[in-house]
Amino acid sequence: MKSGPPPDLQLSRFGEFELIRKFSRLSPVSSRVVLGIGDDAAVVLPSSGKYLMLLTCDPVIEGVHFDSSATPCQIGWKAMARNLSDIAAMGGKPLYALVAASLPPKMAVSKAMGIYRGLAAAGRRYDVVIVGGDTSRSRHGVHLTVTVVGEVARSELVTRAGAR
Repeated sequence: MKSGPPPDLQLSRFGEFELIRKFSRLSPVSSRVVLGIGDDAAVVLPSSGKYLMLLTCDPVIEGVHFDSSATPCQIGWKAMARNLSDIAAMGGKPLYALVAASLPPKMAVSKAMGIYRGLAAAGRRYDVVIVGGDTSRSRHGVHLTVTVVGEVARSELVTRAGAR
């Protein structure tokens, strides 16, 4: 009889709220977050009036943006990094992220956690707090959509029209 780690559980054996609790443990806290992961919407404190809010949203879809050779952490990192680069391109500082994850029910919990670790690691690298999002089932692979909210001083906004 072989001994080793227990087999990984599938997402279908977890409830949505248990998965959300697991994900929320990976996200740092921020004094500007009044209410984060776990409710119907996040509540954050605004910055001063001299800033503009920046909002961006990009999907990462299995078979389109990554294939089976990508590790779970790489998938999560890429999903967050695409959005962080959009905020940076406009001269802004990213602050918060929302993650909508559609995952196959037969996916291993460890793979889902690996994807979320990649999301959280990219967020931490740039001081971004994941404040919420949504989880749902997918019949056809992994679909992640990340929304990032950032800010930029009015005087420092960079747009495509200003590119050279």
